[in-house]
Amino acid sequence: SGIRAWRDLELRSPGGELLAEATSIWLILDLATRRPTRLPASLLALDFPARDTAIAPPAAVRDIETPPDSVSSHTVSAADLDENNHANNVAYVAWACAAVPASLAARARMEELHVDYLGESFAGEQVRISAWQRSAEDGRLQLTQRLECAGRILTRVHTLWRATGAHE
Repeated sequence: SGIRAWRDLELRSPGGELLAEATSIWLILDLATRRPTRLPASLLALDFPARDTAIAPPAAVRDIETPPDSVSSHTVSAADLDENNHANNVAYVAWACAAVPASLAARARMEELHVDYLGESFAGEQVRISAWQRSAEDGRLQLTQRLECAGRILTRVHTLWRATGAHE
């Protein structure tokens, strides 16, 4: 699609049962300029199967204007970095998961995870993780987290949780 690439993923049991599904939309960047760029014509010319993404991306995660319910931090370490010397996208999710309030994790299980990656972080930087917990319209619990560093928003994470019963 020019400057964006889509991926749909399914995780299935050995018996074929669908366990999880995901979609990701990647913005293609020029590593030297850190600006969006078009895919090379040679890649666009490849014969990929025509297929719409099976999972509609959610609306963008919006900032909440009230003070956060909790704030934590993480210092970016060398173990968080990828081959481009910035924090790997998986590291952002790990930091957000580590910052989930224990009271939420004890009474609910995560059903959905939506992540908007917006900026880079580098070794030694301090990342602030602000979190807001609310009830969703469908009865689930929602946790919105904003990861930022030196005034830059790095990532917005939105998770939906279902309360668990004593039997689970």
